[in-house]
Amino acid sequence: MRAIVPDLEKYARAYCANDLSFFDQLRFLGGAVERLETNAMVCNQSFRMGGAHNFAWDFETFARAAKLSNFSNCVKSTIHDVDPSLDIDGTDYWRPLESLYVNLRK
Repeated sequence: MRAIVPDLEKYARAYCANDLSFFDQLRFLGGAVERLETNAMVCNQSFRMGGAHNFAWDFETFARAAKLSNFSNCVKSTIHDVDPSLDIDGTDYWRPLESLYVNLRK
């Protein structure tokens, strides 16, 4: 299985460092109609995505949930580094900037 979720660790690090180079690339994240003016607005857009997202993940928490769901292998991944049949990575410009890519096996 392949999963792509917003990476809480990337957001938290960028937020604490006031990393405007990170946030400025995400001001229209998820097709936001109006510019997301503050770093917190970008974080909330990512973690909620209009109700499509329910949780912000880091790898540690994701791997724990995977283990509890009987996945025997959970590894961090990167964009497009899987067999084409599992490549759900899409073409959204923001995914490589802010996403956590995980490959799992049962």
